[in-house]
Amino acid sequence: MIFFFFGHFPKKYIFPGVLIVESIAQSSGFLLMYSKKNTAFSNKICGLTGIYKTSFINPVYPGDQMIVESYFKKELSGIYVFSGIVMVKKKIVCRSTISLALL
Repeated sequence: MIFFFFGHFPKKYIFPGVLIVESIAQSSGFLLMYSKKNTAFSNKICGLTGIYKTSFINPVYPGDQMIVESYFKKELSGIYVFSGIVMVKKKIVCRSTISLALL
């Protein structure tokens, strides 16, 4: 079993929430970079600028398959805002709003 399951609660292994939010951020970054791949932004990298309105509904356990969905919401002065959800067995386990910038 992977080491990060052991640290949260003794004998109650769960996937850390910070890594769940990271999966939303990574998916959002991929979506942003993929949508900009044929433009002047192609030589940029993506940077995380904010995490907002995050809620954890259910825990994620070892062996669960997470499905991550990310949706572009808006762009404000070079900051790109995404809404993301993570599901396990068709049930939402986490929601978060992520903002990214191209650096």
